[in-house]
Amino acid sequence: MMKLTPREDYKEIPKYSLTGDLLAFHRCGLQYRLQNRGRLPPSTPVQLWFGGFIHGVMEDAYLSWREPSSDPRYRAFPWDYTLSHALQVTVDRTRLRPQNVIAPTNQFNPEPDQAQARSANLRAHEAINLWGPHLFPLIDRPEIALHGLRDMPETGHPRRADFFEISGIIDVLAATNMRALTDNVLVRRLQEVLPPRDGDFEIIVDYKGTDRPEPSDEMMRVYQWQLETYAWLRSRQEGARPVRAGILLFLTEVHPSREVLARLAERARLGEPVEGATAEDLEALRNHRWDRPVPRLSEQLRMHRSLYVIPLDSARAEMGAGLFDLPVSLIEKAVALEVRGVPLSKAWVDTWRRLPTPDGRPRRAPDLKTCIACDHRTYCPIALETHGASAVGTIPRPFSGP
Repeated sequence: MMKLTPREDYKEIPKYSLTGDLLAFHRCGLQYRLQNRGRLPPSTPVQLWFGGFIHGVMEDAYLSWREPSSDPRYRAFPWDYTLSHALQVTVDRTRLRPQNVIAPTNQFNPEPDQAQARSANLRAHEAINLWGPHLFPLIDRPEIALHGLRDMPETGHPRRADFFEISGIIDVLAATNMRALTDNVLVRRLQEVLPPRDGDFEIIVDYKGTDRPEPSDEMMRVYQWQLETYAWLRSRQEGARPVRAGILLFLTEVHPSREVLARLAERARLGEPVEGATAEDLEALRNHRWDRPVPRLSEQLRMHRSLYVIPLDSARAEMGAGLFDLPVSLIEKAVALEVRGVPLSKAWVDTWRRLPTPDGRPRRAPDLKTCIACDHRTYCPIALETHGASAVGTIPRPFSGP
């Protein structure tokens, strides 16, 4: 007589996105729990919308440029504003609105009037014209989905699974395309960073819908881990060639925010170096004031600030991917504590604070911009402790201008 054995408990492999999970948790553990895992989207999803928007615009712009049967105007730079705007509207309507990610009206104008263009319109238009001529000829494969498994780290609690899945999306540049081009800003920059080497290789590219952090900012190191992890994931795909570098394109820098301009203007007035700036840029920055129109900075400066390149190899990729095991361990620990009935604020704040900081000091709160943009700031224990009860309730909303 056949005897049936008890079925093992079903275990689902936890899935972690590099941007939607790991980077979000690094910014703020409690905000990550409420918005990303709790499905409580922000009332003004500026970062979420613009990140999806700029990725979609750059992908559709590349596909339009590459397709032989498309409008010939797509293959000649610079693009006219009406041409790039039509593509922007398509991305917003077909990619973002179906996911209920609605464009902020103070950042995006669906009408093709350049005089009424908002900051997102201008950034998308400038990104295509500034980087399209240099980036598009190098792309071998756009929007590659990456997936990989890693051993689940120890948490001090029963593990939900033995592995976790990590995922992301990148563009890939091919070495063969680079060797065919010489008058190309990206090629020249890569040649400055990478030692000469024969053979086929790849460069991975990721777009960022945010300002470029300062070199000492913790998020810059986290972005480097992200590129290293992308390289680790790419190395496990069939047919992949060695990844020799990673590129971050901070695409708000092609049309700088007023906050960025204020920092650069202060440096210029103090006589501190502004990397990439021309003499005309320095003069415009010294004369810039908050209430004046945004100065037109040179392509040289805007390219320099929006481009970040790091060399990569297999050892660095393995090390970078391993550094994300700690935040996964902390997230899993917070999940286990929540299941046991520990209050959200304690489960997620206490675990998030165990993330190491660059200076070794205890982690207290996210940067002010993260708290300002958060709908939960008026009752968030982190914001209250850092900013004070009276200040939290009166923190102004983000500046809505260009």
